[in-house]
Formats: sequence, C-alpha cells, structure tokens
Amino acid sequence: MEDVQNKLIQKFKKFHNVEVKKLNHAKELVIHNSNLTIITTLPNDALEWFVEVYENENSVVSDWYDHEGYDDTPRNKLKSSMYSDIDRFLSAIATHNIRLMNVLPKPETKFTSVLRMIGINYSPKVKRILELQVDNSWHQTVPFCWHIK
Repeated sequence: MEDVQNKLIQKFKKFHNVEVKKLNHAKELVIHNSNLTIITTLPNDALEWFVEVYENENSVVSDWYDHEGYDDTPRNKLKSSMYSDIDRFLSAIATHNIRLMNVLPKPETKFTSVLRMIGINYSPKVKRILELQVDNSWHQTVPFCWHIK
C-alpha cells in the first residue's frame, strides 16, 4: 500500500498550499485554504481515510471513508479505488474554492414538541458542512456525499 500512497503524496507535495506530515502509522496531507485547514489522514495499512476540517484552529466538521469489508472485492482493487477517491478529493480541495456553511436544524417535529411538553429542552445544533465550488455551483464535500468528475 505504501507505493500507491507515496505516489499520491509526491503529487500533492508540489502544491503550494499542501504540507505532508508523517505519523507513526499514517501520513497526513494538510491543505491550507484561507482560514480553513483540511487534514486528510491516510493510515499506512488500512483501507480507510479520514478528513477533518478546521476553522481558525477549531475542528468544525469531519468524516471518514472505509473501503474494506463490505463484499468480496479483492484488496488490490479496493486499494486502487480508495486512492482514486482520495486523489479526486484532494485535487478538488487543493484547486477549487471551498467554504463552510451552516445547515440549520429541521423545524420542530412532533418528537421535539413532545420533549418540550415533558420538560426536556431539546435544541438541535446547527450543522457545519464544507462545500466545494464547481463552475458556478456549490456542492457538499464533507461530510462526504459528492462525486467530482
């Protein structure tokens, strides 16, 4: 797995806003974009990866992607698919405009109104998402739910 990981890291070392950090069991690619820092963690031996977005040094949104254990797909095919996904994600983040957005909680439901009636003050928090601009439109990127071509 190290060979594919190293090729990917070498590619992104060339970007001015990307730094690479070596940890004991993983590597981190850190992308700086205005007041946002996106840290992508690539474990050395696992077919999964993690993304955490910081705004002014505070973690505001994160997600992870697991590529193994769901079917009988050979490990080398899963590894290839995973690094292709990571490449598309990092390329998009490093080269496109990004922004954090607040997603407002859903309006009060029967459940939340019942909670209030029995004396429980339930207030859902505003959710933060990272968006990526493609052409003239914005797309949710983290938490993951995107497909960049």
